[in-house]
Amino acid sequence: MNKNAIAGATVTVGMMLAMTACTTQESGQPHAATSSSGASPTSQVGGKNALKKCLTAQVKWTLTRLAEPVNKTSSHLAVAQLTATNTARHTCTFDGYPWVRIFNGKAEDTIASPTTPAAAPRRTLAPGRSVRVNLRYSEARDRMGNCYLPPETSAVQALPPHADPRDIAVLVPLTDTHGKRLPLNVCQEKVWMTPPVDPGLVGGRHSG
Repeated sequence: MNKNAIAGATVTVGMMLAMTACTTQESGQPHAATSSSGASPTSQVGGKNALKKCLTAQVKWTLTRLAEPVNKTSSHLAVAQLTATNTARHTCTFDGYPWVRIFNGKAEDTIASPTTPAAAPRRTLAPGRSVRVNLRYSEARDRMGNCYLPPETSAVQALPPHADPRDIAVLVPLTDTHGKRLPLNVCQEKVWMTPPVDPGLVGGRHSG
C-alpha cells in the first residue's frame, strides 16, 4: 500500500471514530444526568425518603380570636390565630405560608399577605401536631360605621401550602378562646399573616 492510500485510510478511520464518539456522547448525555423517571439516582433515593407535604384532606383548621394583641405596639389591630393540625397517621411537611382568603360571599374579598417578604420556614408535623400563624386585621369602622367585609356574611377559607389547584378550600369559623363563635370584623382591605411557628408556640411564646 502506498503512502497516499495509508494516509487516506488513516483519515477515514479517524473520522469514523470521531463520529462514533459524538454519537455516543449525545445519546448518553441525558441518561447520565437523569434516570428514566426524569430524576437523578441521588434525588430519586432522596424522594423515597422525603416527607410528604401536608395535604388538604389531612389538615384540620381552627381560627381563634386572641383576647389580647400579640404586639403591644399594634393594639389597634385584631389578632386571630389560625392553627393547622395534622390529622393523618404519618408525618408531613408544612412548607411555607398557608393560603388564606377572607370574603363576604359577594364581590369583596382579600387574601392574607405575609408580614415579611422572606420565605416561610418548613415545618414538620408529626401526627396530631400543629403549626400556627397569626392573622392581623383592623376592626376600626369607617365614618359611616361600615367595614370592608360586613361581619354578618364574612368567612375565612384556608389551604395548606402548595395545595393541589383542584382542592377546595376549607371554611374556618372564628371563635373565642372558649370555642364560642364570633363575627369576623375585617374593616380594612389588608390582612397580614405572620410566619408559621413551631408546635407549642403561641404568638411566638411557648404556651403553658
